Amino acid sequence: MRRYQIFEILADANKSADVAGTVSYLRQYSNDTLRLVLSHAFDPNIKYKLPEGAPDYKLNAGAAIGLSEATLYSESRRMQYLWHNPPAGLTRLKLEMLFIGMLESLHPEDSKVIVAGKDKNLTSLFPKITEAVVREAFPGLLPAPVVVPEPVVPPVKKTRQPRKPKEKSNPKKNGKPKIIQSN
Repeated sequence: MRRYQIFEILADANKSADVAGTVSYLRQYSNDTLRLVLSHAFDPNIKYKLPEGAPDYKLNAGAAIGLSEATLYSESRRMQYLWHNPPAGLTRLKLEMLFIGMLESLHPEDSKVIVAGKDKNLTSLFPKITEAVVREAFPGLLPAPVVVPEPVVPPVKKTRQPRKPKEKSNPKKNGKPKIIQSN
């Protein structure tokens, strides 16, 4: 029996009719590399030290599934250098070249998965593979969601403007006495 590639597992899980089917499929084909890819795609604490988007690279277009130069199973070890403590002396240019080399050696679909995961945009390729599905399929894989409480703003007290004192009716207006006539 051949080992399914990561993009095949995600594509087949995405075809499931409901969330339970997607979760079941992900659990059935669970492996270290799949969990690594999913954690990189949905863990907000993992940030790649690479520019946003796909770099310019040559697709490994002639590769049959499972017969490309490398697979995500073999390349997953190098992924740690792309986001977590790159070795001293590894400049940003070298880091980007390492990433491009990895993408060029993988099957084109796996390369798309890596780029989408790096940009935290895996659901654009597989809409049914969401953070909630990953949390249900692999409890403990992702950190607990951070709930930011709403800031408590005290109610604004309305201050009253001091009233202007009412003018008392003065029988003398304009300095002239007012004459009241009685019938």
